[in-house]
Amino acid sequence: MRQIILIFTAILLISACSTTSKKTDNEYDFKTYNWGDSSEKIKKNEEPKQARIFEREPLEIEYEGTFLGVSTDLDNSNVARMSFFFEQNKLKGAWYYIYTNKEKFDMSTQIDKIKAKLGTPTKHSFDKEENADNFLWLNDKTATKLFARNAGDKYRFELYYYERKWFDANMQNE
Repeated sequence: MRQIILIFTAILLISACSTTSKKTDNEYDFKTYNWGDSSEKIKKNEEPKQARIFEREPLEIEYEGTFLGVSTDLDNSNVARMSFFFEQNKLKGAWYYIYTNKEKFDMSTQIDKIKAKLGTPTKHSFDKEENADNFLWLNDKTATKLFARNAGDKYRFELYYYERKWFDANMQNE
């Protein structure tokens, strides 16, 4: 009887340890994707299903819709875009572009959220001519760039994520 209980307990422990857990946001490189994912995977999973595809190298797929709480207006007075780019059909980077009225977007809160998630920036500068903050975070897998500009009655907010190896090879002078 004792052996049966031990065997049953061992089976339960093994099955509990072998179940796969759902990935957290920190385990993905951008949204629910990882560097190297295919363009087909992203086209299949992203909303809206319609996108502009720029057939060049690197291949770029751009979506308009609602991102970071901002929606694109028909007259483009408010713009919210998300884009992915690929080399050899492997995801190498992605970005959000927001250009909107100040009352529709709390840029300071978005910057604070990013800082809370990524920590202290590797590099930060303020461009007086552009009236813009530029941030850069580097870790082993990802380079993250943020351009945040106070553009009069609007904000311009660009948040870029790059595969670190790709960034190091292609964005040295950025």
